[in-house]
Amino acid sequence: MKRFRESNNTKNTFFTPQTLRRFLDSNSGLILSLPALIFALLFVFYPLVQMFYLSLFRWTFVSPNMTFLGLENFRRMFLEDQVYLRSLLNVALLAGQSSAIQIPIGIALATIILRYRRIGRLFWAIIFLPYVISSVAVSLVWTWMYNPYFGSVNMFLRTVGLGFLARPWLGDINTALIAIFGTVNWIYIGLTTTMTLATLRSIPPSIFESARIDGLSGFQEFRKITLPLLKELIVVLIIIDVAGAFKFFDLIWVMTQGGPSDSTHVTTTWLYRTAFRASEPGYGAAIGVTVFLFSFVIVQLLVKLVRSKLTR
Repeated sequence: MKRFRESNNTKNTFFTPQTLRRFLDSNSGLILSLPALIFALLFVFYPLVQMFYLSLFRWTFVSPNMTFLGLENFRRMFLEDQVYLRSLLNVALLAGQSSAIQIPIGIALATIILRYRRIGRLFWAIIFLPYVISSVAVSLVWTWMYNPYFGSVNMFLRTVGLGFLARPWLGDINTALIAIFGTVNWIYIGLTTTMTLATLRSIPPSIFESARIDGLSGFQEFRKITLPLLKELIVVLIIIDVAGAFKFFDLIWVMTQGGPSDSTHVTTTWLYRTAFRASEPGYGAAIGVTVFLFSFVIVQLLVKLVRSKLTR
């Protein structure tokens, strides 16, 4: 009996408020991050594992049977599926033109806004507005603007005497992708300008004042001071453009649904078409695997490049 009472006393002293408080204090980081970890496991890691698993099978949503194919879906993707290869090219073009157009224009606009502060705020608000509006709404508006019969783009061209350039922008295989790129740039130039503006405002004004005292012109000041200080931001913007190109979906799907003749598909729209319209979720999962791997590897390489630049 004495030993039993002593064991009970030791158990009671183990679960005291002081020991519980010490446990919570020593593991507070883990406890606070537990909801985020559970969320990541349920909605990030589990879907990824499931996607890798489904990519090895042929399956339809209505059938309970799944046929194991191994790597056949990937062989078909790279050796037989011309639309998928075209969608990869379109992703590369989307990322490349976004960086080549949005970054220089964003830097130029941010410099102008910072120099002319009185009208700069209004100008910045107008530029940033398209990014705030729903991309689906913007896509519908630009689809109407590109309409060959009553669209404002063709009406403007005819008004200024360039009617020979009027065409069905989204219905022509040669211009559909260019028209989409125009809409994409119109939306995201505001974001690039805003990020550049924030970076420029963080630079001490004394640096630019010293440059003006030394007699540097505006162009020399931009080339020798502003641009070198924006190198890290430029790489970050390129990472955003690359990652965004791989997950781009809603704007293209609303405007063309991948047409005409599957010429404007990107990997995400072709994934949706094969998985849900053609009822091939296994093949769609295989496309998702490649999208994940390509975007992960490219972004990691760019991040490593940024870190190497910062540690020099």
